[in-house]
Amino acid sequence: VNGCPIIDTHTYVCRERQWGKTRVNTSSVFTQWRNLMECSGFSQNNQLAKFLLDREAFNYKYFLTIN
Repeated sequence: VNGCPIIDTHTYVCRERQWGKTRVNTSSVFTQWRNLMECSGFSQNNQLAKFLLDREAFNYKYFLTIN
């Protein structure tokens, strides 16, 4: 379906449900996201997302220790 390898309908629906749970709508900041990916050297969205989440978690833990 849509250029994907031919799979049965059940498998396609299950995959769509999984992907739907992991999608993040970046339409309003798509250009900014792509620029950040390019500047930071990441080649995949999940790499950049993990980096940003890890950085935020570190900053939050640091904030808790100084307050």
